[in-house]
Amino acid sequence: MYRPADASNAQHVHFFTHCEAGMEFDWLTFGFEIVNFLVLVWLLHRLLYRPVLAMIQRRRDEIAAAARAAEAQQAEAEQRKAEYDRRLEDWAGERAGARRELDEELERERQRRLQALEAELADRRRREETLASRQAGQAREAAERAALALAPEVVVADEYEQPAADLVVDLGADRHALDIAR
Repeated sequence: MYRPADASNAQHVHFFTHCEAGMEFDWLTFGFEIVNFLVLVWLLHRLLYRPVLAMIQRRRDEIAAAARAAEAQQAEAEQRKAEYDRRLEDWAGERAGARRELDEELERERQRRLQALEAELADRRRREETLASRQAGQAREAAERAALALAPEVVVADEYEQPAADLVVDLGADRHALDIAR
């Protein structure tokens, strides 16, 4: 039982003592209170709890839909990345193949030009050798003509010497051999 510490709380004491003494249990009131509680629970469920549950379910559905969309986007992004990587690999292979073909073509062209240059150089050498041999032949022929032109003078000037006569005979034989060779 509650006992106040001073006299100012006397009213409270009177209320508590009155409630304890006059309180009786009534089954009819208890039944109405239970019915009232059940109606309140039904109303709260109907007016408040269902809309809140529906809103929570809508949010859950929206979150699930956003998660599915994100997963689909992630899968699409991974697919595109894989396709992009595959294309990069293909392009790298094509670029390497094109580079290899270009190198081979450049090597073939270099070899072709080198062979053409070597053939041209060989042709020039051959022409220069031919020209040099012609010039040497012409110079030899001019020297022989000059020697033959001088030979009669030598023979006339030194008619009695035997070596000069042999020289004229040898020069004549050489000239005859040159005429045959032509």
